[in-house]
Amino acid sequence: MPAILSNKSLKELREAKGIYTTTAFAEKLGLAKSTVCNYERGRRTPNLHTIVKIAQVLDISISEAVYIFLEKNLS
Repeated sequence: MPAILSNKSLKELREAKGIYTTTAFAEKLGLAKSTVCNYERGRRTPNLHTIVKIAQVLDISISEAVYIFLEKNLS
């Protein structure tokens, strides 16, 4: 497990980076707020292109971003 994550959720990482609303995060990603909410709640899994965008916005590695969604789907 990447050290930066230590079981942190997408929402926790987003907030730790100072992006306090799903609306602001969605705007940075170029996505609808409802889509981001679904990612954070584990209802949807982003495609690889979106995972790369998430990694860039949160300033984490792509592997760390992938891990966030793999962990949710495996638990």
